This record gives sequence, structure tokens and C-alpha cells, in this order.
Amino acid sequence: MKRFIKQQICLTVCVVACTVALLGAMMPAFGQELVWEQTNGPYGGSIEALLATPDGRLYAGAWGGGVFRSDDGGNSWTQAGLTSRGVLALAISGSTLYAGTYGGVFRSDDGGNSWTQAGLTNRFVNAFVVSSSTLYAGTYGSVFRSDDGGNSWKEVNAGLTDRELRSLAIFGSTLYAGTDSGVFRPDDGGNSWREANTGLTSRFVDAFAVSGSTLYVGTEGGVFRSDDGGNSWKEVNDGLTNRFVDAFAVSGSTLYAGTDGGGVFRSDDGGNSWRETNTGLTSRGVSAFAVSGSTLYAGTDGGVFRSDDGGNSWTEANTGLTSRSVRSLAVFGSTLYASSGLVFRASLPPPPKER
Repeated sequence: MKRFIKQQICLTVCVVACTVALLGAMMPAFGQELVWEQTNGPYGGSIEALLATPDGRLYAGAWGGGVFRSDDGGNSWTQAGLTSRGVLALAISGSTLYAGTYGGVFRSDDGGNSWTQAGLTNRFVNAFVVSSSTLYAGTYGSVFRSDDGGNSWKEVNAGLTDRELRSLAIFGSTLYAGTDSGVFRPDDGGNSWREANTGLTSRFVDAFAVSGSTLYVGTEGGVFRSDDGGNSWKEVNDGLTNRFVDAFAVSGSTLYAGTDGGGVFRSDDGGNSWRETNTGLTSRGVSAFAVSGSTLYAGTDGGVFRSDDGGNSWTEANTGLTSRSVRSLAVFGSTLYASSGLVFRASLPPPPKER
């Protein structure tokens, strides 16, 4: 089982949307091959974070290489500072860019041309969550909050009895923390936490998903659903033969679960029942999903796979993908990006025709 904080190495466009277009009955898109190319950089370390901003820029954070910026969709990259830092997380709030490093938080107000230290100087910052004007930083051992753009930070750990954070997520205006001891949520704007584990019998939380007002968590013991904001949970694992859940995708009323070794499972009834949807999926360690229109992509330890029929069948989409242990997938405009320590991109084919 992959044991790491799920900072979700992904492209973020202001606010991450958890809902996507409904998958309908579609004809297979024969002859529309996905062709990958490695972007021209960035070179200088393993890529640990990617960020896309509303103005079309891409930023990459590298372990040992600092921050890189591309103004042309990855055709070229320029060094954008912090060259001696290991960058683990990136976030944007307004026009300010933040970088989480093994030496604290840095901020840039000019697109990465210059950086200033923004606190937490002796902290290993590996996750960010932005909620309106409030910035949360996850470290190994603590959660911090800043209400002034990172000028000052407040440790907000009261009630957080397990500080081995595996994930941070915001749904609506509520912050959730996934830990080795389950889910925690604050009830007072993030100053103190309480356990939200009633009915959550498996506590190693690796993934969150939301569909409407329903919250799901993926754990090492399967999927749990909450209809009351995490106050109580119900195990929903009927038909889920592999319960090591690492990733979710939500499409209308359909929920997909990516597992560590069992491939993809699909539920059309809010998780009450699941069925395996692995035809053609030859690599079953699924760590990421991306959705473009009616097409679903799965990132696995053997590359990228594509489905045009709601996961009923999959085709390998790895032409040109020379590094195939895919940790993250994201769609930005008409381009699909994959991170596997390097950054790859592929132009998305036109959507399949409806019947």
C-alpha cells in the first residue's frame, strides 16, 4: 500500500471541481490515439507538484530543483527561483503564488520572478489548501493556518489527536483532514478539531470525494459514505473485492474507485453496490483519474488507460509515455498532463460521437 500524504500532485485551476459531465452511452473512439510527449523540461529534479493558473501559466515544483514556469503549455520552461529548495507543494491565492518546501513556506507576488520567506521556516511543508483568503499548510506533525497571506501562521492542532496527515481537503467551506486515525474536521473556523469517525471502521484515509452533499472516503478497508458532513459514516463495500482505495472520480451520480492492485470499480447507486470494470485494464494499481467530457482516464503503475464507455472497457494510451508509473493526471484546456517524476502532455482527441 502506498503510504504517503495524498497532496494530490495535480493541476489546479483556482478551485478544484469534484463533479464532471455525466457519462452517457457512447460509441468507442476508434483511431483517436492519445500520443504523449515529454514536455521540454523542467529539468532539475523529480517533479513533486504542478499548478495551472487562470492566466494559462504552468508551474512545477521539483525536489532539489526549485520552481519552474512555462508560459506556452510546457513547450519551454524557465527557472523561477528557489533553486536550492525541495518544493513539495504549490498553491495560488489571488495573484500570489505559494511554495511549500522542506524549509518552510515561500511566496511570490510576481509570477515567481522573486520569492520571500513566508514563515514556518523549520517545517517540512508538503500540502496546501486555500479557502477564500485563508491558507492552510500541512506539515509532518501539524496543521497551520494563515489569514494574512502567509505573513503570520497559527498552529491549529487542538483536538487533532493524530497528526500523521495523509490528506487535506475542503468541501464547501469545511476543512477535512484524513489521518491514520480517521477523519477530523474543525467546527470553529479551523482553530480546533474533532474526530468525525462514527461508523468509520477503517481509519487509514487515502482519498476524499464529494457528490452533491454526500462525502466519500477511500481507506485501506474500502469506501465509506457520509450524508451528514462527516458526522457519521456507513461502509459501502458490497462488490468491492479490493478495498485498498487510492483514488476517486465522480461523474454525475456515478462513482469510480481506483484501487491498489484491484483496478477500477464503479458504483451507480451512491456506493451501495460496486462492480469491477477492468476489461482491457492490464495494470491494476490505479493512483489517479482524470475526466474530459465523457472520457475517463486512469493513471496506473503501468501507464495511462482510457475509457469512452463509463469504464466498461479500457484501452492503453501510452504511446510516447516513456515513464509509466503515473502518480497524477489532470486536464487543462485541451491537454492532458501526466506526472511520473517527469511531466508529459498529450493533446486530447475530440469527444466520441453519441449514438
